[in-house]
Amino acid sequence: MPAQNKCILTFSFDTWQVTWLEHVEVEEQQSVHPLFRSLANTGLAFGARRWRATLQRHCESLVSLLASNISPRDLGVIQTPEGRRAMLRLAHKMTRRFCSTISASTSNTWLNLSSGNDDVRIMMRENPGDGLLLCAATSTWLPFSRIHVFEFLRHERSRGEWDVLANGAMEKMYHIAEGQHPGNNVSLLRPSGSNPNQGNVIFLQESCTDASGSLIVYAPVDFSTLNMVLQGEDPSRVMPPPSGFVILPDGPENSPSGLLLNELDSQSVGGSILTVSIQIAVTHVPSLGKLNIESVNTISNIIINTVQKIKSALQCMATTGS
Repeated sequence: MPAQNKCILTFSFDTWQVTWLEHVEVEEQQSVHPLFRSLANTGLAFGARRWRATLQRHCESLVSLLASNISPRDLGVIQTPEGRRAMLRLAHKMTRRFCSTISASTSNTWLNLSSGNDDVRIMMRENPGDGLLLCAATSTWLPFSRIHVFEFLRHERSRGEWDVLANGAMEKMYHIAEGQHPGNNVSLLRPSGSNPNQGNVIFLQESCTDASGSLIVYAPVDFSTLNMVLQGEDPSRVMPPPSGFVILPDGPENSPSGLLLNELDSQSVGGSILTVSIQIAVTHVPSLGKLNIESVNTISNIIINTVQKIKSALQCMATTGS
């Protein structure tokens, strides 16, 4: 028998108010991966609290985007309010692209590939005008709270501990807050000690967290692309595909009813579910049928090594108490 759930959600943020009527039917016999079964069965994955938290965070992001009283000191390397807004819009497009890419549907179909590792899912589809898009994703349980994992992954100083493509730590060039929580922001990161006049690649990163989960999305950006942003152009089509992390609580004990965002963060305990997704554009392959196994193995090895580095670094931090 299908399960039914009805609720009315009323949420206000300053002068905005949203009333939400939800009526969902779920096929109980439909299989859910054991890793996510608790989230789905308790309503944390699709319930009203998730929508409430998401709406609150989205409203805070809009306030940051539309802000006009920005002091010159806060503009930093961007220098103009228009450049700041353009940077935020580019980051939002990057995050939407990441989320839509890993969320397959009937209108967003992928060709499943095998990497020889059952824990890693690899998918491929045509990337219009740019060859093929290859996406690898895997999920794993970690014995650390999602807030702890989120803070570790988003921080520029710890990036060299998990990013197999980074060479040591990074430093923050620019930072835009997107709400009350310090983890909700857009940043420009570059390798420590690099010279911005030498054309080094930097990273555009958006990180966000709320009562339902946490998200970190990033993509490499060269300085010519950054200049396009500052001049008001839209460089999103020429940017490399983004990669990132989704971090969820591993059960209802991490999401007590009625807690606000900051209260939840301070009481977050237990483990977390980490999903890692890496995306690359394969431009030299003319069609789906001509992708070689080397490209599949390469992205599979990158994501496996990334997960191993994250686990090792977090375990080392827990052992040393840092």
